[in-house]
Amino acid sequence: MFGHMLKDAKLAKGQKYIEINPMLPLHPTDITTEPWETISVNIIGPLLHQKDFNAILVIMEYLTKMKILVPFTTKITSSRVAIIFH
Repeated sequence: MFGHMLKDAKLAKGQKYIEINPMLPLHPTDITTEPWETISVNIIGPLLHQKDFNAILVIMEYLTKMKILVPFTTKITSSRVAIIFH
């Protein structure tokens, strides 16, 4: 069952990676004073299909760490994501 994973791990172990460090300046977000002032948006997927959905849109608010999980499909358009935010 896990034979292909072991084979891939052995293959990856023998490979060398070149680490690139561009040394760009960091721009941290300001400390928020009110909820929903700063949010992050992530997509988890594709997942197994469940009632026509195969991904989860995760919206997290930084101050309270409140999360909103929205089931959706990976075929979603940017205008549909804007409707979800509205």
